[in-house]
Amino acid sequence: MKKEYTCICGKKMKETELEFEGFIVKGWKCDNCGEELLDPLAVEKIREMKNSLVVKVREVGKSIVVTIPYILKDLAGLHEGEKIAWRIENGELVLGKSLLKRAMV
Repeated sequence: MKKEYTCICGKKMKETELEFEGFIVKGWKCDNCGEELLDPLAVEKIREMKNSLVVKVREVGKSIVVTIPYILKDLAGLHEGEKIAWRIENGELVLGKSLLKRAMV
């Protein structure tokens, strides 16, 4: 069931996606005054995630392994067995599902 919120201006807010600290999260926005409300659970996950982003690179056989913190897995919508792609962009490793679509073109 969708949550409904009334803005401080008295109008109904519409569910939408909002930006919070570089992440897209669920939220609500008032078309009348522009007031925004972020989903508190999504904000909490992002704050927890910021404390769990540093991981060690490990060797397994002839490969190296980088683990993805569980909270980041949830925010990215990743599932076990799903394929994702790596890319180097401006000297940084980038990992994501959308990269896989581009890599297969």
